[in-house]
Amino acid sequence: MGNAGYVSFQQTMFLDPELRKERTIGIIAFELLRLVLIEKDKHLVDINNVHYTELEEANAEAVKRHTIMAKDFYIQYFFRNIAKFENNYAAKRNLVTRHILKTQDEDVLNAFKETKCIPTKPKNILRLPRELVDISGIIVGTHFQKLFPLKGLFNESDERFPIEEFSDYTLLRNLRKLGMMHEVLPNDIVLDRAESIIGLYSTCSECTLNRYSHFMKYLEHALSKNKDSQNLIQQQLQNIPFAVLLNRPKHWVGPWASESNDICDKTCKEHTKLLRNMQLESVRLAQPCQVFSYGSRNLVGCHSNVLSETSTMHYVGSKGYNVEIFLGIRHVSSSHIDVDDVHLVCEQLEMISKSNNISEHVTKIVLKDVYTFLDKACEVEDIAEIVSGRLCTQASIFEKDRFVTRAVIAKSLYGQCKPHLYKLNDTMLKDYRNLETMFDITETFCLSTFVEILSKIHNDKCGAKLTEEEFEVCRSLLVNVSNTIVKECIRIEDLDMVIYAPNANNKLFPSTELCFNDFEAVEESESMNFTSDRLDKKVCKAIGIKKKKRVFIDDHSIDIDFYQEETLVNRIKRLIDGYPLDTGLFKELLQNADDAGANEIVFILDNNNYADTELMSKSMKQHQGPALCVYNNKGFTQKDFEGIRRLGQGSKEGDPTKTGKYGVGFNVVYNVTDIPSFYTKGEEIEGGETICYLDPLANTFPLFQE
Repeated sequence: MGNAGYVSFQQTMFLDPELRKERTIGIIAFELLRLVLIEKDKHLVDINNVHYTELEEANAEAVKRHTIMAKDFYIQYFFRNIAKFENNYAAKRNLVTRHILKTQDEDVLNAFKETKCIPTKPKNILRLPRELVDISGIIVGTHFQKLFPLKGLFNESDERFPIEEFSDYTLLRNLRKLGMMHEVLPNDIVLDRAESIIGLYSTCSECTLNRYSHFMKYLEHALSKNKDSQNLIQQQLQNIPFAVLLNRPKHWVGPWASESNDICDKTCKEHTKLLRNMQLESVRLAQPCQVFSYGSRNLVGCHSNVLSETSTMHYVGSKGYNVEIFLGIRHVSSSHIDVDDVHLVCEQLEMISKSNNISEHVTKIVLKDVYTFLDKACEVEDIAEIVSGRLCTQASIFEKDRFVTRAVIAKSLYGQCKPHLYKLNDTMLKDYRNLETMFDITETFCLSTFVEILSKIHNDKCGAKLTEEEFEVCRSLLVNVSNTIVKECIRIEDLDMVIYAPNANNKLFPSTELCFNDFEAVEESESMNFTSDRLDKKVCKAIGIKKKKRVFIDDHSIDIDFYQEETLVNRIKRLIDGYPLDTGLFKELLQNADDAGANEIVFILDNNNYADTELMSKSMKQHQGPALCVYNNKGFTQKDFEGIRRLGQGSKEGDPTKTGKYGVGFNVVYNVTDIPSFYTKGEEIEGGETICYLDPLANTFPLFQE
């Protein structure tokens, strides 16, 4: 018909009458097919069924050649030219696609599979069925089935979610049959999703955390479904830096390894608005094979990266642990100990021990885990040697608020000696017997240890007063010195070291320069440097602090070198044997008074028993009873003292005017007492007066006892 609208039969094409007669799809199919045929210089002619039947009766073979059947339309014309059906034709294209999706023809479905024909959100990009992700999460059919939610692994901007027109359950079911991802992802997509975490890391920390969380949950799900398939990409996954690291815990002290990694603290617009008033969590990433499990944080966190708690909480239990193993995440635990782990935990303890301000959290939780691990490790002798080699010289034992070395710890220690010495039961080590054995803690300190610390404190103070805390430390140290001296039967005279003790003004002095008040009746003098009254008297005696009595005697006595001429006890015994107890006693005393020039002598027998509460020595009590008192009115001279000292010679030898020239007169008193004494005064006596006690057995008077 040419210009009038007629075309030759050779240029004419017909649409399958069965498809054409479908009211909606037939019209749209005709329109889209005509659009394609025009480009091929063909004309699609629309005739009714009556005329089409007449043409078939005339030449069925020819009509068949010029008819495009429904199957051919789908495969040859629609799928191959689907990219042309954009803009105004997009809605019609989608309607035809949905229609085809319901077909049962295998050839058509195979073509469907390989054609990018499903529009996705948000830009209507056409995708292959296998490139799509089912975000419905369920399968509705004979049995309702809940699927793993893949939506969290993709964003809408990934163009993987079919538009709403394809959300019908029937269509989704058919798309799944054609390869739409709905439960387990192909391995290449799994790797892609791991990489996507890194992509989000550069833009938003919250998006990164969400994606990572879903990805870890997916891995647990996938391993439970088909572990063998996942094993094919195991090594690749282990080396992709997608694992989110644990940030420094709130109460952590010391180094935290992950802080050396790059950080993402940005948020996208959506999360910035949504989390405006919330504390946002910064994110750091690392390769899984370089990370330790969250459960290992207290054992390695100072020097090694630790997996975040956020990821761990989603897959706890045996399955979760399988994910960690699959990803090469290391786990350090006292339930399974190897040498490498021991070195890691020792390093952790070494790094924590160098930290200041140890928090209660670290004490109760972190160190407990560290010591528990090492205590368990020390059950094996070879490993115990490794631990000993690393820790025995380090300040690695925690005591309330600090770390100390084993050298300053003993099992037995009196009082509070910190920060110099510590008792085992005051340290955390007391609960870990294997570690205690490994550290080989001493039972007690030697005397020199206590004395050296006191000497150091003395030198550091440079004569200044001790603080109350320092005084208490010194007092405890002195008690330990005393206990050691008593226990080991050490003579203070044999010590070649100076023991420092606090005086009444809390200043340290050598113990031999101090005295303690043991006798109120004795007057104090300037020469008396009293020790603190808070020091126990038993301690004072043990460490060589003099009694007040002794100082008083030293201040008011003269050393007459009484024991140098002859063995005193033997000499007295011979004198007693030679001058037995009879009237000769009185003759000798009369003779002494006469020789001294006295013209008066009195003998008094005193039968009284006197009080014994203020004596120089407890052993003097026995001499508070009845006594013979002899008085004359002439004082002793210094020469007389010398004579008494020289038993058997006296001071009258060679003086013919003296009645008792043989020097034994006074000493006859040893017949009636072991401790004679006398009082004398006069100008010839130094100081004007003297009281003299003679204690040849050295068992009564304090000075002689010492």
